[in-house]
Parts: sequence; structure tokens; C-alpha cells
Amino acid sequence: MRFIYTALILILSFLLYATNAQTSTFAGTYKHTIGQESSHSINYTLKLNIDGTFTFHSFSNDVKGIPPEVHTYGKGQWEANKNIISFSTGMNDDINEKYSLDFNSTKARYITKSPRDNSNRVIKTRLQIYNSEIRFLHGTELIKE
Repeated sequence: MRFIYTALILILSFLLYATNAQTSTFAGTYKHTIGQESSHSINYTLKLNIDGTFTFHSFSNDVKGIPPEVHTYGKGQWEANKNIISFSTGMNDDINEKYSLDFNSTKARYITKSPRDNSNRVIKTRLQIYNSEIRFLHGTELIKE
């Protein structure tokens, strides 16, 4: 009986370690910039936290726009399955006056250089958003800092 308990504890600790290692691989800050600061620029910043939460900030600076600066925010939870990251937003907890973006059904592909690739080519670690109901995010690639 003691052997069974020991085996269960070892298996559970390994599973917890493997889950934490996986989330720390994806965690970090991802950015995308469009345009030039002197006339019109759009900046996206997505931060994936190790605890499975995320924050998103979109900043649009249009010198001739009304208003010239627009900030949009979103937050929620993320989950990784192999190289696919799924985002979710709790309607009661994560959406309010400041955090207005709904990330439910948003999915991104994690792209990085394969450890088996011995070539000299540079492949930037990034997230490619391939499914989103947020129009401006669909098809966007965010580069990891």
C-alpha cells in the first residue's frame, strides 16, 4: 500500500512539473507594430503570464484622427495544447469598462525554431493568431521579446 501512495505522489509531482514547464515556455511579452510614429501607428502588446492569465493592449496613434490616441484592452486566461494557445475571457470577471475585448474563441499558433533545425536561418519566436472574432487581430503575428 505504501508503494502505491509513493507512486501516486511521484506521478502527480511529475505532472505538475511538466505543466509548469510548458506554460513557462510560452509565457512572455509579444508585440506587433504597424506604421510609423510620425503619422499613424498601431501597437499591439500581448503578455502571457506563467499563471495562465494574459493582458492585451492595443494602442493606436493617428496624428490626424479624432481622438488622436486610442487605447483598447483585454484580459483573461490562456491555455496551451501542444503549439496551440487558446484564449478565454470570463464575461463577469474579465470584461469591464477598461477591458472591453472578448477573447473567447481566439486561438494562436506558437511558432519557434525547431531544436532539430541546425541551419543558420533565424526564425523569430512568435504567435500567429489564426482564429479570432476580434477583426483587427485575425491573422496578426506577434513577435516575442
